[in-house]
Amino acid sequence: MRLLAGLGGVLTFMVIALLVVAINGGYVYRTQCAGAGGSTETDWSYKINQVIPYIGYSKTGCETHTATSVILNSVGIWKFHSSTTAIDHTSEYTAADVAKISSGCVNTGSTQSFCDCFARTVARYVPLNDYNAAAEQIQSGDRKMADLPQSMQQATAITQRDC
Repeated sequence: MRLLAGLGGVLTFMVIALLVVAINGGYVYRTQCAGAGGSTETDWSYKINQVIPYIGYSKTGCETHTATSVILNSVGIWKFHSSTTAIDHTSEYTAADVAKISSGCVNTGSTQSFCDCFARTVARYVPLNDYNAAAEQIQSGDRKMADLPQSMQQATAITQRDC
């Protein structure tokens, strides 16, 4: 009988601890934003000022996930779904446009395979007007990632992840 009472106490403690961790996980957020030079900047923050956990925190141009969803994604229970997967601007680009993007990338010293992947990613996720604006900014010497169109920042982050 004592054994059952002890197991019940341990089980109760574990359930309470799991609930505390699950609720607390809704206040902790991982934010990943495109950084300068194609890097990805990751920031963890604790949003205790939210009344209800899991609701409402986002940062423009960044992917934001709660600590709980990061853990569930890492063990394969709840996979992230990119918010940009439905976007496809490839019909706006000609084959010559994509080849020009790739060759411009190769001229910076990157490998051909990386640059081909980068060009395909840009064509898929970046409207042609945004790409032209970004190319103009870069050619004029402005290299701050934050000043580039949002779609270009997202494509750079996707390239870092996928290429």
